[in-house]
Amino acid sequence: MEVKNKQFIEFCKSLNYEVDMFVNSVKNCNKHVRINRHFINEKEFQELTELLDEIKLEKVNWLDFPVYKVLRGNPGTTFLQKFGFIFVQSLSSILVGLLLQPKENELILDMCAAPGAKTSLLSDLMNNKGCIIALEKYKNRVVSLVSNLTRVGVINTIVLNEDALNFKCNFKFDKILLDPPCTSLGTYNGFKHFSFSRVKKAQEMQKKLLEKAKNLVKDEGIISYSTCTLTIEENEEIVEYGEKELGLKILNEYQLDVPNAIKSKHGIRLLPWIFESEGFFIAHLRKEE
Repeated sequence: MEVKNKQFIEFCKSLNYEVDMFVNSVKNCNKHVRINRHFINEKEFQELTELLDEIKLEKVNWLDFPVYKVLRGNPGTTFLQKFGFIFVQSLSSILVGLLLQPKENELILDMCAAPGAKTSLLSDLMNNKGCIIALEKYKNRVVSLVSNLTRVGVINTIVLNEDALNFKCNFKFDKILLDPPCTSLGTYNGFKHFSFSRVKKAQEMQKKLLEKAKNLVKDEGIISYSTCTLTIEENEEIVEYGEKELGLKILNEYQLDVPNAIKSKHGIRLLPWIFESEGFFIAHLRKEE
């Protein structure tokens, strides 16, 4: 496939990424689904999938959580999706929630929550206990967020149609999930719309949102910062900003060992041509007392 976006080509050269390999990997990366444990357990799920000849799934064995790679068909068009038994979500995106490890008694903030894949996973991991506040700036995206959370039986989440930068409350959060707007280079068509001006604009917003997160998290609380892009400006530079300008501590140890991840002092890079899922960056920062 011929890539005509010259700025994207320049970006690839700056990181020694092969253009064709990059594009082919994001267009053809593996699809995954996770079981919604609010409604179904893994044994019941496996019995149901045996009734569907049009799909074939394979368990991701290095995870304790029930995630499956799609080998054939589209589970998103089956009754499994319609009735909330599964959530179609990239493995990279699933890891954001699994690495954060929310607890049943915690108060969690999801600052940019729509369409709700990560929010609903947090609820699953919390056994629908504790409390999640899910913020979404745009009304049309709130509709999809509420629809998805309702479909999978989430009851421990309060959805607010509010810009995270304007959000005010008189309490602090145990953990915050910040997955801000980004240039989306790790996704299907992100490279088509890439420009360095979009990177700069996104970085400015990401810094503001991280500073807001710092003000909303408890002392010793954790901020999970993630994007579905691969620029240094939107990932490592944001984490460095958090450390040097905001006084946050970068955490380098994770409870889950992720195979084929590129680990650094700033966080984890998931490259689609190595990890075989969407391109992602994930980092944890802690607010010190």
